[in-house]
Amino acid sequence: MGIVIPSWNTWELTRACLETLRACTPRAARVVVVDNGSEDGSADCIAAEFPEVELIRNPDNRGFAIACNQGLERVTEKYAFLLNTDTEVAPDALARLVAFLEAHPEHGAVAPKLIHADGRTQRTCMAFPTRRTAWWFGTPLEK
Repeated sequence: MGIVIPSWNTWELTRACLETLRACTPRAARVVVVDNGSEDGSADCIAAEFPEVELIRNPDNRGFAIACNQGLERVTEKYAFLLNTDTEVAPDALARLVAFLEAHPEHGAVAPKLIHADGRTQRTCMAFPTRRTAWWFGTPLEK
């Protein structure tokens, strides 16, 4: 599996993400971090603390989508995962996602359930947005 993580000035979050990946991914997994010109020392810290990670150093912030595409160009594995730097991966999460895709080849993509640090489920999808959606989403009224 290949894992791509775009990063920009988020060293502490990136470290936590990479530590959870180190604990739960097989050694054969390719982890690519695309640093978008961070000024907080992220790239140097990643190189020093996570030598197993493939690091792409952009000279400037090229944005999330471009960074994802740069990382995906390096992934040759059957499955590719895109993670935000604030992701902390549960021990069995990636294996379960791969198992689902293996069991359901008719699916081309899969997304995990996202959980807040306090255990609440993060809402990650909704109907086509309207003004009502914008007013309602993220307020105590939606619960």
